[in-house]
Amino acid sequence: MIDFCVITITYNNSKYIDYLIDCVNNSAQSSTFHVFILDSHSKDVEAIEEVCDKNSYVTLMKSDANIGFCKGNNVALESALKLDPKAILFLNPDLFLTDQWLDKAKTILNDSSIGILSGPLLHFDFEAKKPTGLIDSLGINVTRYGKWFDVSQGQPCFENASPAIPRAICGALMLIPRDVIDILLKTDGYVFNENFFMYKEDVDLSLRVQKLGYKMLVHPDLEAYHCRGWKKDRSVMPFLSKKLSAINDVRVALRHRLINLPFALLKLLYVYAVELPLNRFY
Repeated sequence: MIDFCVITITYNNSKYIDYLIDCVNNSAQSSTFHVFILDSHSKDVEAIEEVCDKNSYVTLMKSDANIGFCKGNNVALESALKLDPKAILFLNPDLFLTDQWLDKAKTILNDSSIGILSGPLLHFDFEAKKPTGLIDSLGINVTRYGKWFDVSQGQPCFENASPAIPRAICGALMLIPRDVIDILLKTDGYVFNENFFMYKEDVDLSLRVQKLGYKMLVHPDLEAYHCRGWKKDRSVMPFLSKKLSAINDVRVALRHRLINLPFALLKLLYVYAVELPLNRFY
């Protein structure tokens, strides 16, 4: 048995991998771990191979097609469970742990009521190699009418925060105890719902775990850095991203929050009636 298995799904993310692996290593001074990287048919897989081959605690798995975030995590999980880990960390390739992150998380997970554990995600400028001083996510909440959003995204970082219990945990950094993984596999047959492919899969997983009686927790001692960009202007977003997000809003509403179904359907209608024609025009 080891303490943690870390799972990362890559798709043309080679520039992050060396930095990610170093951060994971520095996060575990007193914890045992193994990293599984599943590459989803990247064009830059040779660069990823070169980095992974240097580290004995990293296993690189390669797919012959882009199988998506959800299926990729489920496939890697099958191999990870063979090492009998106490917990599984699902980690985006552009997400970097701070020093002793895993060591701190191991202590926090002594609270058996935790279903998914994460920490404050702070925005990081990868090109400049420094934090921006802004928050990326303190978990995910939902408005009364059904819009899911990252808590405090874009706001200045602040100190002396208290542990938070959001409605959902951002999928860029989700630490799940082994017993919760086992229950999900027994009840649903999977951890990530592969119908989602990507977008809102973290909301679906969080809500399913809560229905099992566990809580979500964003702990202030578990800060990490996230490099994703924020696109406030929907016009610059790919149409496929808008479509998948809208479809998955409907899926979440149908399974978990029927009160949000009207908003989800209106969003889907808008995507097809307004944004699809614009996409064709441009």
